[in-house]
Amino acid sequence: CMCSWVSRSVQARDALRGRFYYDWKSMLKAPDLEQWMAAVKLEYDTLVKMGCWEVVDIPPDAQLLGVRWVFKLKRIQSVYEKHKARLVVKGYMQEKGIHYSESYSPTISQVSLRIVMTLTSMPGFSSWDLDATSAFVSAKLPADEMVYMEAIPGFPLPKGKCLRLLRTLYGLVQSPLAFYKLCREVYISVGFRQ
Repeated sequence: CMCSWVSRSVQARDALRGRFYYDWKSMLKAPDLEQWMAAVKLEYDTLVKMGCWEVVDIPPDAQLLGVRWVFKLKRIQSVYEKHKARLVVKGYMQEKGIHYSESYSPTISQVSLRIVMTLTSMPGFSSWDLDATSAFVSAKLPADEMVYMEAIPGFPLPKGKCLRLLRTLYGLVQSPLAFYKLCREVYISVGFRQ
């Protein structure tokens, strides 16, 4: 299958760049397991604190989405400093009309980007770089979209239970749209216009 060939190619490329783990089992064999487990706990606790899901009985007609951990060492100034674990939903399993109603990700046009970059390079102007942690998790899923997820690796659920998502997670098809709507709402509330 073409997908598995691409996946193996990406894994081989990343292995040359540094230490990456693409699944839970290979991470458990890592020499720096303690740091990876701390990263997993930090990510999991953040998602629980933000109320990303609720544990429910598996509905009879529900198609459970898969979930996986993605592990990466963040490099700062050419030194490995931070172990990063991110929980990602297997969004490629989603079906339009069942798991989501619409999706898109707005992007900036090249002309607009060039204007902004030109302005920030002029004397008297400046720009700030901003990184929002757990950005997509800030947006709530629409109430009419019922998305169910299987148990998270390393955090088993009782038999017959699954997770119903309340907020968007990385990997969901509708995450960019939901985050865009949240940002738009916030910008308009502080006086910006679209």
